[in-house]
Amino acid sequence: MRHKVAGYKLGRTTSHRRAMLRNMVTSIIMEERIETTVIKAKAVRPQVEKMITLGKKGDLAARRQAASYLMTDEAVRKLFDTVAPRFGDRNGGYLRIIRTAWRKGDGAEKAFIELLGSLPREDFQKAHSASVSDALCFALASATIVRAARSPYQCSRFCYRALPAEVPFHRQGPPCQSVPSFRDRQSADRLQSRRLCPL
Repeated sequence: MRHKVAGYKLGRTTSHRRAMLRNMVTSIIMEERIETTVIKAKAVRPQVEKMITLGKKGDLAARRQAASYLMTDEAVRKLFDTVAPRFGDRNGGYLRIIRTAWRKGDGAEKAFIELLGSLPREDFQKAHSASVSDALCFALASATIVRAARSPYQCSRFCYRALPAEVPFHRQGPPCQSVPSFRDRQSADRLQSRRLCPL
């Protein structure tokens, strides 16, 4: 029986668990908010608080200890320059855990773990959704341009219409054909010779 044994094993080996916690601590310091399961949030909270305590010390030894645990030098700089001074007059309790929902696949309870004083949740979601949408537009544009360069008549109409206005293929592009559904494989051969007007 595990009497008086603290901590969470999280179904991982020692090295895997330590690497995961180090990555999560680094992400929390850099992003100030991440979404994970409730158990992982409870497991990573003491580690983040130890890093903030090192940041409040501010001496060279504390900086070296933090650098040996955090994954990037940028996280160390942000910890000592931005995050730790924010909690100068606070003794512990630097994070909050906000339960959100249950994961669709296995039903695990999810939660946000965030530093106190970070951006409101709505602003965080707007900023990250904007960056994600920009990344998706860039990926879609790149994939469509590559497909058009290889075979102009194999691109779907949706690909050209979904491109942003900055892409030169948005309004004037090579002719393309409507792509059949995956279930209708036989019609693909019949549509192979059809060419529609450019968008």
